[in-house]
Amino acid sequence: MKKSLSLLFIILLVIPAISAIDIKLIKDSYQPLETLQAEISGNFINSLTIENLGLYKEGTPRTMPSISGITQQGDTYYFYAVLPNQEANFSIKIENARYTEAGVEK
Repeated sequence: MKKSLSLLFIILLVIPAISAIDIKLIKDSYQPLETLQAEISGNFINSLTIENLGLYKEGTPRTMPSISGITQQGDTYYFYAVLPNQEANFSIKIENARYTEAGVEK
């Protein structure tokens, strides 16, 4: 029992350290013209900027909405963008950003 509890504790400590970047959406789904909000955390070497974020519609790159931005508080970044006036599956990708993962720069 002690051994399995120790193993579970170690796994819970190690898994967050392995994940280099985490993007959390404030809501599970958004409507057209609604403001998407996301919390981005990671071990970024340089500050994350709006140029590092890409908006994709069903895998195809889209231009970033004119009303969008990113702010930083400590090690956490907050991204917002007003979504287009159409229903679709959109995704956010972080591109050309330098970060560390398990002590290795990527």
